[in-house]
Amino acid sequence: MSNLINFNLNQYFKIKGIEQVINVIFPLISLSDHVSERKRSKSWFYIISGTFYLLIKLFFLRKKKLSINKNYDVLLFAPNLKYRRFVDAITNNVSFSYLVLSEESYDNDVFTVDDFKLFKSKNYVFTLLFRLINIYLSSYKSSQLNSFKINYWNILSLTRRDLTAKLLFNEVKFNNYFSFHPVEGYHQIIQNFYKTYFKNTYAIRPTTTTFSKEHQFIKTDNLFFKTDLEYKIYQHYILDSVNLIKGGIIAEPKEINKKVNTKGVLFLDTCTNINFESIAIRRKAISHFIEFSKHSKLNVYYKFHPGLINKERIFTEKIILENSRFKVIEDDIPWESISVALGFDTTLFYDCFLHRVPVLSFRKEYSLFVNLDSEFSSSPVIPISKKTDFEIIDKLNRSNSLWHEINDEQYFWFSKQYNFPEGLLIIKQILND
Repeated sequence: MSNLINFNLNQYFKIKGIEQVINVIFPLISLSDHVSERKRSKSWFYIISGTFYLLIKLFFLRKKKLSINKNYDVLLFAPNLKYRRFVDAITNNVSFSYLVLSEESYDNDVFTVDDFKLFKSKNYVFTLLFRLINIYLSSYKSSQLNSFKINYWNILSLTRRDLTAKLLFNEVKFNNYFSFHPVEGYHQIIQNFYKTYFKNTYAIRPTTTTFSKEHQFIKTDNLFFKTDLEYKIYQHYILDSVNLIKGGIIAEPKEINKKVNTKGVLFLDTCTNINFESIAIRRKAISHFIEFSKHSKLNVYYKFHPGLINKERIFTEKIILENSRFKVIEDDIPWESISVALGFDTTLFYDCFLHRVPVLSFRKEYSLFVNLDSEFSSSPVIPISKKTDFEIIDKLNRSNSLWHEINDEQYFWFSKQYNFPEGLLIIKQILND
């Protein structure tokens, strides 16, 4: 099966130009609403020294203990650990074979960009260096050297992933491709350059979906939508011809007999965005909640957003850890100890509905995105719009009847809007065909 793919990334750079290629493959660089502090030096010294450090590291990289077959029914793309629960849900009790592709090695059973050695590619490091030099020379000849310098680290990332993807597809055969992140990264490389390798490509956004320009860059043949609002958003933004299929939330049903015998509150943090005021708004919401929690003597399980910039996380940890009733949690949420969830609109609201935990969401003066509708804007989540609204937490913890009334209303809404649990079964069946 070797030498099946003849795509030439260097030629693509020459034809389209560096800026055009980078904007197509990594559209969120210019369109993401989130503030990023990941800025790498663009000096020639750092570029050259950083590249050779990486090449040496790759040369001595140990081979991962991952057994890869010659054939799979489905290739799954899950960018990072955040998507693991969706992968677990889609692969539970299925008859089709699959391989998980990821941007990071969050599990021993996933294939990443660093796993090129699984295919005995002795010349990978030298091929990578040759490709980079070639792109540099063509950039120099076409007067794009400044673009090469500015976009170098993205060019390096794209080149590495293209080489690894080519190795994978030359050695392994797949029937279908299913992506959890159809906007950037590995997915864009596969969809733009290798989609003819599959019978069908599918994708879903398992996260919350709002009106954002990034959706116009979604690349896939078939796209699952979760709700009617998401369907309208896709119709408004997606420019390419995409077959939209009604799916639903990707989650396994939970067998839970929830009792209101605890006062544990789950606080779901968020990340700041390009609106400079978002930092102050986020801090105000958190400080007002901390003030209330001290008065009510609540036990709080605090979960940070993985995209929160480091300086804001350090600032927040210093404040919340002064209170012994606050506990920072990472991946595993102790659902049995939680009676109410509070936070900024987040995908974890889905998990709250599934675990029969009433959800409260920041609105108005605590909203980071002014006048921006989300999937939860017209939902029965309880709005926290001002200081006095926090009192609903005490009311829920005191009254079993009120707790069950709100919980039932939210779960019914969730089940209907997100086609739960039929949506997951529909997606599994389509991938299995």
